[in-house]
Amino acid sequence: MRDRVLVALLLGLAACGDSEPIAPPTAPAPMHSPVVAQAIAEWTARVPEEPAPEEADPELVDGLVQFLVGADARSHDLPLEEIRGVGDGALPALVHTALDHERPVEQRTAAIELIAAIGTRAAGLQLVELCASTNPSWIRAHAAWRLSELDPAIDVVVPGLLLRLRSEIDHEAAIYVAAALASRRNFAGVEMLSRLASEDPDEGARTRAAGQLAAIVEQEGAADARALIDQWDARAPGFRHGEPSDALRLLAWQWIQTLSGDTFQLRPVDDARFLLMRLGPWIVEPLATALDDVDPYVRLHSAQCLERMGAVARPAVPALTKALDDPRLAPQAAMSLGAIGGPGVRESLSRAAAQGPNELRVAAARGLGVLGDDAVVTLLTQIFEDDSEPIDLRQAAAESVLKLRPGGVGSAQKFLVACLTDPAADVGGAERALDAWLGADGGSGVDAETLDAWKAAAKSEGAIPTPAESRARRATRADVLRSGLARRGN
Repeated sequence: MRDRVLVALLLGLAACGDSEPIAPPTAPAPMHSPVVAQAIAEWTARVPEEPAPEEADPELVDGLVQFLVGADARSHDLPLEEIRGVGDGALPALVHTALDHERPVEQRTAAIELIAAIGTRAAGLQLVELCASTNPSWIRAHAAWRLSELDPAIDVVVPGLLLRLRSEIDHEAAIYVAAALASRRNFAGVEMLSRLASEDPDEGARTRAAGQLAAIVEQEGAADARALIDQWDARAPGFRHGEPSDALRLLAWQWIQTLSGDTFQLRPVDDARFLLMRLGPWIVEPLATALDDVDPYVRLHSAQCLERMGAVARPAVPALTKALDDPRLAPQAAMSLGAIGGPGVRESLSRAAAQGPNELRVAAARGLGVLGDDAVVTLLTQIFEDDSEPIDLRQAAAESVLKLRPGGVGSAQKFLVACLTDPAADVGGAERALDAWLGADGGSGVDAETLDAWKAAAKSEGAIPTPAESRARRATRADVLRSGLARRGN
C-alpha cells in the first residue's frame, strides 16, 4: 500500500512538471538590527583620527615647568604660550611630573596648569585621567579646576566628569568636578553643590561650594539654585542646552554598547546607565534608537535609562510604544512609558493592562500608577476585584489605585491588607504600598490609634527576623489595619 501511494505521488509530481512552483510565504521583517554597531561606525567615520604626536623632549618640558613655577605676573603667560606650540607631545612628560610624589607641589600643580594650557581634546582627557580616585585628592581637585578653564567645546570630558561626580569622596574635588561640568552646560552636579553649601561640616568647603553655586546660578540667570535644579531636572522648555560634538556622540554610542550582554561585569553597565541618563536631552534620540538593537540587554538598559530621565524622554514615546510588541522588552517599555508620560501613553498602557501576556499586564498596571492619571482607576479596580486574574496582576493594579487615589478608603486597601498574609502575594510589596499610602495620606484613612499600632508593628531597624517572625509581624499589621478600616465603616 505504501509503495502504491509513493508511485502515485511521483506520477503526480511528474504531471505538474510544467507548472509554476508555489512561492514561499513572505517572512516578516526582523524587529531588530545592529543599530548600535552601525551608529558607532557612522560616528567613527565623522570623527577624524588624531595622529599620534611626536613625544617632546622631557628636558624642554621640564624647563617650562620650572619657568612657570618661578614666573611673576608679567612672565606667567610665556611658558603657557610656549607649551601650546609644543602641543600634545608634551603630555607624557607633564603627566609624569604631576604624578611624581618626589617633586615639589609647586612643580606638580604647574604641570597640571600646563596640561590645561595645551587646550586640546587629548589634554582634556588627560586632565580627566588625573581626576581618577587613585591619585591624591589635591591632584584631583586641581585637575578638575583646570578643566573649567578648558574650551567648553571640548565636551568629550563630560562622561569622565560624570563618573567622578558619582564616586568622588573628597568634597573639594567634587566641587570642582561639578563646576567643570557646569562650564559645559551640564548641571548634574548643581544639586550636590547646593547640599554641600548648606550641610558640609567643613566651613571652608561650605564657602567654596556656595561660591561656585552662586557663580553658576548667576551665569545662567536663574532665580536661585533650586530653580536651576528644577530647570535641569525637568528639562524645561526654552532652557538652553549645549549641542554635543561628534566626538561626544561617538563616546555616547560606545557607552550604549557597554550595556550589551557582552559586558560581563556589572560596574561598567552601572557606570554607563549613570552617565547616559545625565548627558542631557540630546541622548534621548540615541537611546530611543537603541531600543531596536539586536542585543536584548542594550534594549532593556536603554529603556531603563529613558524611564529614569522622566518627562525629558518624551521624544522616545513612539519608540517605547512600538516596544510594547517586543516580548522581551514590553514590560520595561510599559514602566518607562508610565514614568515619561505624554499624549497617547494612558491609552497604550490601558490596552496593555487589559489584555496580553501577564508580565506585560503587570508592568502596564504599575506604569499607570506612576503615570498619575486617575482616569484609569475604574479599569484598575476591575482588574484587582476579578478573582480569576493572577494575584501579581491584581496586586499591581491595587497598588496603583492607592497611588492614584490616596485620599480615599476602599477595596484596594482591603485587598492589599489581605495580601499581607497571602503566601501567593508579594507580601513585602503590599506592606510597602500600605506604608506609602498611610504616609502620603497622613494616616487620614484610619484613626490615630490604628496608625500608632501600625507603626508599632513595623520592622525593627537593624534586626534580621526569621521568616516565621516576619509572617507574625505582618499578620499583626493586617489585623491592625483590618480593624481600623472596619471602625471607619469600610
